Amino acid sequence: MFARELRTPMPVSAKRLQKVWESMQR
Repeated sequence: MFARELRTPMPVSAKRLQKVWESMQR
């Protein structure tokens, strides 16, 4: 998963990471 995020543009990965982080905290 992280490998794909690194390949994707920073803004997109950042947004996805934020969503994942929020879901993990919940």
